[in-house]
Amino acid sequence: MPSKVLNISECSSLALHAARAVARAGSPMTAERIAGAAGVSRHHLSKALRKMVEAGIISSSRGPNGGFFFTEEQKRLPLMRIMDATGSGEAKCPCMFDTPRCGGNDCLFGTLLKDANRLYNSYFSKTRISDLARKQKQTKQRKTSWQRK
Repeated sequence: MPSKVLNISECSSLALHAARAVARAGSPMTAERIAGAAGVSRHHLSKALRKMVEAGIISSSRGPNGGFFFTEEQKRLPLMRIMDATGSGEAKCPCMFDTPRCGGNDCLFGTLLKDANRLYNSYFSKTRISDLARKQKQTKQRKTSWQRK
């Protein structure tokens, strides 16, 4: 059930990890290199990359120096575009049950689910692909775009 609250599919997780690897590389990466950097199967990753290319989120080029890369415009896209393209999208789950039991009036979790949805939507809507390029150490020192607002 927790995956329902966060609404992150395996394809979305692969796509986010791929986006981080490509954003940090700064130059085109092959699917094999991305898979190695992200620690995932190239075959599973290919589906996520294809969905991102079809949605205009990431670009690709063929040839000996080819691979996947982000244009300057694509780097400014919010992560929610990746989530939408790969089957996760905006969090809208008000209840852990498919059919709410309490009508939201006396929820066992109080505002936890509503707050989790708000944080999820805020993070993926305000964090840009370019934010993924920051290394872990820098991320701790500098707030990402979604935290600044």
